[in-house]
Amino acid sequence: MIFFSSRPGPGIKKDAPPAKGLRLFFQILFREFFSLIKVSFLFYLFCIPVVTIPAAYCAMTRVTVSMVRDEPYFLWNAFFTAFRSEFAKATAAGFVFLAGLALNITALIYYRDHLGTGDLIWVMYPVALACAVTLVFAGYSLFPMIVLVDLPLHELVKNSFLLIPVSFFRYVLATLACAVFIAAGYVFSPGSAVAMLLFYPSLLNLITVFGAYKGIKEHIISP
Repeated sequence: MIFFSSRPGPGIKKDAPPAKGLRLFFQILFREFFSLIKVSFLFYLFCIPVVTIPAAYCAMTRVTVSMVRDEPYFLWNAFFTAFRSEFAKATAAGFVFLAGLALNITALIYYRDHLGTGDLIWVMYPVALACAVTLVFAGYSLFPMIVLVDLPLHELVKNSFLLIPVSFFRYVLATLACAVFIAAGYVFSPGSAVAMLLFYPSLLNLITVFGAYKGIKEHIISP
């Protein structure tokens, strides 16, 4: 599994000043560039049965969490161990999350198509939109917590919603960053198609993990 090996230890010099914010993110991005491509490949490979998509996403999150924490990891071991050990929890969380998101999207489409039929629709549409955004933001911290914290799933779900107010600004920035990368990929398509295929799953995952980790560390792990 040489292709799926990775650096055995931190990539920051011991006496280097601690980086923060965007500087830290791009430091991680450049340091882990090839590992991100490898973990995207693993993600695609483990998604083949379709039903394993949530567990594969959770396993990818395990790797990107290690990148953000700058802790030693071996890519294949980290990915496969998380996939196997968190399979049941990640699968349940994934399908609950996807079911809720599908329900919200259906509601948004319905209310959009009936905006002119009554005053109540004008109220329900922003409510449905707010629910969809809340669910997405909760998902940002849910999967990192699955691999970081040993708690029952219902506690993890509760904590993922409780973290939204304290991490809201970082979630918004993470969402905007993902949107910028996705938009850039489409603007430069079809030339960017290969880059999007090889790099984007892990890149977008790294962005959301980076945005969520500080809140998890300060309010869930440290206490």
